[in-house]
Amino acid sequence: MAIVGIVRSEWSGTTGGPGLTQFAVQGAAGGDWNPTGAQTAVNAVRAFWAALASNFPDEIRIQVNPVVDTYNAVNGELFSSHVAGTAPAVVAGTSTAGYAGGAGCKVTWNTSQIRNGRRIRGATFLVPMSAAVFTANGTVGGVAISTINTAASNMISALAAGATPMAVWSRPRIVPEPRDGFSTEVLTGSAGTKSAILRGRRD
Repeated sequence: MAIVGIVRSEWSGTTGGPGLTQFAVQGAAGGDWNPTGAQTAVNAVRAFWAALASNFPDEIRIQVNPVVDTYNAVNGELFSSHVAGTAPAVVAGTSTAGYAGGAGCKVTWNTSQIRNGRRIRGATFLVPMSAAVFTANGTVGGVAISTINTAASNMISALAAGATPMAVWSRPRIVPEPRDGFSTEVLTGSAGTKSAILRGRRD
């Protein structure tokens, strides 16, 4: 049985919140998850956010949930739930520069898998980010990109070392035609120079 865990990070502090970022992580076949695996996963995700704190406005707070729910990757059914023994500390943004509430950066998560003729990729939106992240022409600056890419690489390595590798999970669907879910390991993560705009249901 293919099992995938979900590590959730809850954003607060801005008028556009609350927000939610979810990272998928793979577990051993048969659902061999435990609190130790959950702790490894939430620690790695928390370290990712902490490495980016200087790029976020000082109003932002990011709390990594210590509960890791695991799912059958094929049919999407909830399989188990594990709680990390030590809840991760809140990550607070530290930039005092201004910011636009819906503007930030996108991280693309790359895999080696091809399905239905397309390479499987994932994405995470880092929104909002401080105005200091951007150049005069509105693109994401090189220093910020380097910081994000290093944080992404470190998170991928930490998760892999803990036997809970990061994954992209294509969830199962029923319409327009049934399709099983599919999970594959993330190999690299990279930020682009183009700014990302995140639109919500409140728009």
